[in-house]
Amino acid sequence: MAIPAALLNQLAQFASGAGLDAEILYLPLINLVADLRAVIPSYRGLQVTILSSDQPVTLTELIPQQTDGAVTTSLRVPLSLLGPEHHEGSRIIFYASTPGAFVDLAADLGYVLKAAVRTDHLDGHGSASDAAPYAELPISLVLDGDLSPDLADSGLTGLPELSSINRALGILIDRGHMAGDAYDILRGGAAAAGVAIHVYAARTLGR
Repeated sequence: MAIPAALLNQLAQFASGAGLDAEILYLPLINLVADLRAVIPSYRGLQVTILSSDQPVTLTELIPQQTDGAVTTSLRVPLSLLGPEHHEGSRIIFYASTPGAFVDLAADLGYVLKAAVRTDHLDGHGSASDAAPYAELPISLVLDGDLSPDLADSGLTGLPELSSINRALGILIDRGHMAGDAYDILRGGAAAAGVAIHVYAARTLGR
């Protein structure tokens, strides 16, 4: 299966776009879905998660189960494989209803990105493929590691929380803190309070 360079470019567009304006994600999504459905008929959807200030922003696009069958296979692509500017927790997950549908795609992407391909189970543990030529790399593509039966509905989540964090950071910066120091203050306050950083940010805004 030949994977066009445009596919990797679209993944990068997702990664950079989530940190700017969620609206620009939808056009790349349409193009990416068109490419995937052309080469994987049982494609069922995807989920993109971008981490910004430790807050995940997730875009999910799923085809209704009654249309193409239940998800039986997945492929997780860490976006950090595309470049050091992407947080190691940012990723894109593809879903399909035919077992093994992503094997060729994983092999091709693994070759292009110089990454190992692992097969994981729901507990997150797996082994590197013996055929993977770059198995020594810690960042890997993962086959069948994200088959949770509770897949999220299509849509975008996490933006309100990220907005709270950014607004709280703005307040701290307005008070004279450097951007890096402001984030450390926010993160430290959240840790001390035992809450997520976006919860602490909302409390800061409330005060």
